[in-house]
Amino acid sequence: MPEKHCIEQGETCAHVAARFGVPEKTVWDDPSNKELKDSRKNPNALYPGDILNVPEKAEKEESGPTEQRHRFRRLGVPLTLRLELRDGSGEPITDCDCELELGDQTENLKTDGQGRIEATLPLSAEQGELRLQGAAIALNVGHLDPVEEMSGWRERLNNLGYNPGSSDEEDCEQRRYALEEFQCDHKLTVDGIFGPNTQAKLVEIHGC
Repeated sequence: MPEKHCIEQGETCAHVAARFGVPEKTVWDDPSNKELKDSRKNPNALYPGDILNVPEKAEKEESGPTEQRHRFRRLGVPLTLRLELRDGSGEPITDCDCELELGDQTENLKTDGQGRIEATLPLSAEQGELRLQGAAIALNVGHLDPVEEMSGWRERLNNLGYNPGSSDEEDCEQRRYALEEFQCDHKLTVDGIFGPNTQAKLVEIHGC
């Protein structure tokens, strides 16, 4: 029967769907999730406390000759982790060897001409580490909150190098300065307010 699942930090629609054995698209596109889908827009950026409805797993029958071995392929879209690496001056780190560890999977990669790398993301991975140029960067898989939440846009600013701090206070001077710097860099109205235009630009620049 259908289940109501309360999202915890680090969970995405894909994680929950895999746990219940239901395709992610089936879960995300279910009519009972329309309000959540309209609000969050991104199934990989949900917020703790969001309620995700998981429809009942559909039974399916396949016919085939008896006394023969049959192979069934599980359909689904694998998750992809994409990272863009930049130096302290904001320039892409290109043609750089790096090592990406996700769960029990380790992969040697090289950044492209735009400083980007990408890798298939195991659904079981909750944490990872990127190692390059003698540095190790910790990765928390699925922990990026929706951009509409303060924690979500603050972390995106942090990922882009604007250093908004970690305060959850409504009136935080450091976070406001970081937001104003972002607005100035991208030719937005510099008011320190996270309005619709600033939100759209942040999603565009950050990539999600």
